[in-house]
Amino acid sequence: SPDGTCLFNHPRNDSQLPKLLPGKLRSLDEQCEKVYGTRACN
Repeated sequence: SPDGTCLFNHPRNDSQLPKLLPGKLRSLDEQCEKVYGTRACN
């Protein structure tokens, strides 16, 4: 179907990954507190 044509697109190569990867800038607990207001282990 025409809705699935985007599956055949080639990935873009014009951008690089960020230097700071997830989990390096903020801990898992800090990320959860920001989004959910609780720590990850609770």
